[in-house]
Amino acid sequence: MKKVITFLFSMSCIVALTTTTVNAQDNLYAFASTFNASSGPGNELGTGGSGKTGTTAYSDFAKRFTNTSDVKWTGNDKYTFVYFKENDVRVRAVYTNKGKMLYTIRHFNGQQVPEALKSTMLKNGYGMQVNSAVEIKSRYATTSFVKLESKTSFSTVQILANGEVVEVEHFQKAK
Repeated sequence: MKKVITFLFSMSCIVALTTTTVNAQDNLYAFASTFNASSGPGNELGTGGSGKTGTTAYSDFAKRFTNTSDVKWTGNDKYTFVYFKENDVRVRAVYTNKGKMLYTIRHFNGQQVPEALKSTMLKNGYGMQVNSAVEIKSRYATTSFVKLESKTSFSTVQILANGEVVEVEHFQKAK
């Protein structure tokens, strides 16, 4: 339980940082406009990793994500980051310097939010319009943050790994 709480807190911090730096990806180098599994990145993948790191991360990426576009790779001494779109949904995948995936973050706009999330909101009494959602998935847990809007307010609701729904923000609109 302590691991799950620590994980969820960490992911909450990542989401907070992610939502303010969504457009700060200009310094990335583009790998390919559309992912092509037949042309590997070689030794240049991951700016801080070795050729083995790039090859391992690339192989894992090719297996996990099949319908991608706008793929961009970057990295540092510890991590390799892959920014891409999967079925028009913005995604970030993070790998260790050994090529092991740590987590993915998916950003859904209102039309892309999965029906399961919308259904969970309705079952828990949130009949508000769903504006967007962020899903953070690791091998240990998945948590989602859903942005909601009504005529009078905005809310952010977190869906925890155990299915519990918690309101984390609520703002009244100006009159």
